[in-house]
Amino acid sequence: MTQQLPLDIALPDDCKLSNFVVGDNSLLFNYCESLLSKNTNYTDANALTFISGDRGTGKSHLLVGLCHLAAKRQLTHFYLELSDHMTFPAEILDGLENINLLCIDNIDAIEDDENWQRALFDLINRCRETRHTKLVLSALKGPKMFEMALPDLTSRLSWGTSFTIKPLTDSQCQQAIKLKANERGMNISDQVARFLMLHTTRDMRSLVTTLDILDSKTLQEKRKLSVPFIKQVLGI
Repeated sequence: MTQQLPLDIALPDDCKLSNFVVGDNSLLFNYCESLLSKNTNYTDANALTFISGDRGTGKSHLLVGLCHLAAKRQLTHFYLELSDHMTFPAEILDGLENINLLCIDNIDAIEDDENWQRALFDLINRCRETRHTKLVLSALKGPKMFEMALPDLTSRLSWGTSFTIKPLTDSQCQQAIKLKANERGMNISDQVARFLMLHTTRDMRSLVTTLDILDSKTLQEKRKLSVPFIKQVLGI
């Protein structure tokens, strides 16, 4: 008998659809907002959603945000990060076709793991049979670009609806930095946001980590967040 997986694993609080900077991804964002609507019927097109894009463009934010939305609407949900897939068995996917929303992040990580590929392949088939679970996957590249050890999985990944997430422009990135800073209670000027955008790694995950470091340092040293202070802390 398959052991049931507990579905109450904590999700990051700062990744919600409400604080996702949409940029040029309005079509993808509107699709995600409507995916769990009571008025959205289960179809072959929305049974599997595939989101591809570069690192730090917001794929994980969207998947976690969808799980938060599912929780708000009292739907069963689960988020799985496959970059950590070696720490747990592929059997973790057993029975997940019985929940409302399943988000699997970074499936690139199993491109050389046939055991995990088989487990994902079987899961997709079960989800199609039960017509209960909306499955959302993410990866660095599109579903047709994989060279899986299990070729049939590549075709399965293309069964639903695919999106490529577009990176933020400079002005959108600056907007995102100010939003993330405000969420942390940090008063950040346009000059500081522009400096961070130009002198740190551009992906949002790295920028958020930098903001957390700066937030901690400003509190420790009781300093105002300024360009000279940022240079001092980051060694720029």
